[in-house]
Amino acid sequence: MSGMEQINVCGLSNPEPLLRVQEILKKDFSQLRIICDCGMAVESIERFLQQKNCHFHKGRNPDTSFTLWINFEEQGAEWKKI
Repeated sequence: MSGMEQINVCGLSNPEPLLRVQEILKKDFSQLRIICDCGMAVESIERFLQQKNCHFHKGRNPDTSFTLWINFEEQGAEWKKI
């Protein structure tokens, strides 16, 4: 396991964040945190993860009204809060 990976997603102006998620999913890791500031990006990434049958948890940053986190765990892995 390579431990924690983090991706920052700022809108959907380019496909790089989703491509990075796809690339990371090919690796062995214990946890991935995706920090999104765009609801459309969150929905796009959620759909992709659901298609891959991945388990993930989503939360809102208490300090802002807009930033969203998706805390993602590999299927079958034990969930640990970040």
